[in-house]
Amino acid sequence: MKFRIRKTPIIVAIISALFFVVPLLLLSFHPPVRMLALSAIKGIYEVQRRYVLERYLIEPNFTIIAEMLNDQIDTIKSLGSSQPRLSAEFIETVDLVMANVRFQDEYLQLKPVLARLAALEPKSYLPRYWHAQAALELGDPNASNLIEAAISLMPADDRAYRLAYRLAVGQSDEQGISQICNRWRTSHFGGLKFPRHYAKRSGATQRRMTIQGITENGHLVIAGNLGITLGKQRRYSFRFDEEVLDHEFILRLAVFPGTQLTIYKVELLYPEGWKTVPEGSIQIMPSHGFFDRTGGLILSHRGEQAVHFVSTQKASGDPVIENSVGGIAIEAAFTKLELGLDPNCRG
Repeated sequence: MKFRIRKTPIIVAIISALFFVVPLLLLSFHPPVRMLALSAIKGIYEVQRRYVLERYLIEPNFTIIAEMLNDQIDTIKSLGSSQPRLSAEFIETVDLVMANVRFQDEYLQLKPVLARLAALEPKSYLPRYWHAQAALELGDPNASNLIEAAISLMPADDRAYRLAYRLAVGQSDEQGISQICNRWRTSHFGGLKFPRHYAKRSGATQRRMTIQGITENGHLVIAGNLGITLGKQRRYSFRFDEEVLDHEFILRLAVFPGTQLTIYKVELLYPEGWKTVPEGSIQIMPSHGFFDRTGGLILSHRGEQAVHFVSTQKASGDPVIENSVGGIAIEAAFTKLELGLDPNCRG
């Protein structure tokens, strides 16, 4: 008896092995590939869920929204490890929801979800802040402790202080108001982080700033300074690794909103030494923020911002005589503005 071997099933089996067995082996025995695959699946899932959730924000139904967020937390926990990290997509989803919350009954629907978020990510500022915000709106007696937990994670951020200020004013706590405002005024700790943002060459914390110049050949050179001090006038010096042209510089920083930058003097390091730039010969142009009537720059942006220092000759279009310098020094003061008008909040 002759047996006929059918080639089609064999080919199908080989293809199936390539498409299913090989990926399964990679996921089983190669942790980096497994982590990448799970992260991609989680990201796709969360983006899709956010689009679905947005339809319930047109005419908000926070009962359904709370259920959806709870389901999403369950999914994140099942895909993650014993110490799960919320992805940027999920934080953006919750941020979208919180931007639409207006009334107490809406906070009441979301508070259990926000408590789960805070427990899931105890070292993440926004979940802690949202939980404290809901507690304050609902008159939770534990609101003070929740607000303090948020402040302790990022003491330089203004949002949790605003909750503490409201609570102290509501309780007519004059000493508490004074303490809150004093802490806010002098706190440095905390930096802003953004998804897929790499801050090696930028101002990315409350203490760090960088300044960039251009060489004669068009090469970008960056110098940094980690010494921002609040409430004091001081000289901030930047030295470049190679000489740059003296007609334009860009200062990059990421201080929190409500910070006033007052510039008193600018110096440039020429071969013969430091020289003060004559007043009025440099235009100061911020990417964000506004100038008050005294010339102070009110930095109002939550995120990285730039301040351009440009020669008035270049700004006017006149021919520029370019010289090379090895550094720049800015004598300035960074001052936090007040959280409120209560007399106990004045510095």
